[in-house]
Amino acid sequence: MISLSLAEIWDVCVDKIYDGKKCIKSLDDLLKRENVKSIMDPACGTGKPSLDLLKLGYDVKFSDSNEEMLEQFYKNSQYKIRPRLIDWRDLSKYYNGQFDFVLVRSNSLTYATSWGKKELDSD
Repeated sequence: MISLSLAEIWDVCVDKIYDGKKCIKSLDDLLKRENVKSIMDPACGTGKPSLDLLKLGYDVKFSDSNEEMLEQFYKNSQYKIRPRLIDWRDLSKYYNGQFDFVLVRSNSLTYATSWGKKELDSD
């Protein structure tokens, strides 16, 4: 039996529904049109697609409230980036500035009963 962490399962699912090249092209077009330079990803999870935007030269700040997701983020990143372990409700305590764009690609509300746990609740 294969044992995967929640973050690894997340990456597998995202890879199935995420057309990386198409998504990044669309985002890049939008960000350039709006003259976006700085981006906050307050729920960066495993890093997709914000790590791709970083590769394109955007100033991206990363945070997430799930330590396991951030561990997978480190595995996915070729950079020595340390996203902050912050609940999105506490962002103003750490970031005084303003961002041109806030990116929340998806959400984990469907997994809300599993937040902070090592395994998914199936109920």
